[in-house]
Parts: sequence; structure tokens; C-alpha cells
Amino acid sequence: MSAPSSCRIPLPRQSGLSLVELMVAMVLGLLLLAGVIQVFLGNQTAYRETQRLAALQEAIGYGVDFMVRDIRGASALEHDNGVLRVTRDRDLAWCGVDVGVGDVFYFVAAGGLRCGDGATQNHELVPGLKDGSMVISPIPGNGQTIGVRISLVFESRSAPNQPVHEHFVQFHVALRNALLPYVQ
Repeated sequence: MSAPSSCRIPLPRQSGLSLVELMVAMVLGLLLLAGVIQVFLGNQTAYRETQRLAALQEAIGYGVDFMVRDIRGASALEHDNGVLRVTRDRDLAWCGVDVGVGDVFYFVAAGGLRCGDGATQNHELVPGLKDGSMVISPIPGNGQTIGVRISLVFESRSAPNQPVHEHFVQFHVALRNALLPYVQ
């Protein structure tokens, strides 16, 4: 005998995804993946920019500190056309100038801040400066120069094919020997 039609055991429904459901899931997955990649690239760009600015800040600090140490103890300063001549008595060799009284010349050329003896020695202190960007202005006081104002332009790029960013730096240095008589 056969079972009545109302007593049939129902067959299990087919499980799985239809083609439309699979396509929607793939599109949503690709959108999420694109968002994650965008966040990753943005963080990578921010990291590179932070590293570039940190290296620039370190170079600026080194170059300024080097010059300030020499200029503070100067007995004479002369400047002409972006070249600063610092005359002083030095306890150690400095930029190719031997110990004792001597002249050190600071200038910007070949993309860097340089110092030397004005003839054969030419040391690069800091790379990444705009050529000819050093501007020197004396600070007068009671008929003599008591300090100097120096302006420099540093250049950097966020990537090799990106435009050049210019960073203007200006600092003042007081001449210790010129100010000493006023302190006493």
C-alpha cells in the first residue's frame, strides 16, 4: 500500500547561495577591501610625511646649532652676497680651519649649507637648501654689530616626483664679545 499524499515526508530545501546573493556578497567584500586599502595608504603617506619632516627638522637644528656656536664667539663678522665670514680664535679645527685665529666662510651652494676656509676646504654641513638662499643682516647697536640675522630656505619633497616644498628658517645670533662690555 502506498501512503496517502497528505502524509508525505517533506524533502529538505536546497541550501546555499543563489548567484545574485553571491554577487552582492562579492561587491560588499570588495567595497570593504577598498576601504581598508585606502586607510592603509593614507597611513603610509602620513608616516612618510612625518619621517620627512623629522629629518628636515633634524637637519635644520644641526645646521643652525653649528653656525650659532661659531658666530657667538666671533671677533669679527663680514658678509657679502650670501657669504658670511666669521673671524675668531678657535680651540679646535673647524671646517678645515686650523686651531687659532682664522676665518670660516658659511654659504649655500650645490644644494647645501657649506663651510670652509674660503679657498680649498669646502664642507657640506646640511643638504637640502635652495641655492643662494642665505640672507645675512647685521643687527647694529651703539655703532657696532652686536648680532646677525640669518635667513635660509630649506627644500624637501614628499616623494621623488612630487613638487618641492620650501621651508623658511630665520634665526638671530648675538655676538658674545660685542655684548660683554654692556654686561659689566
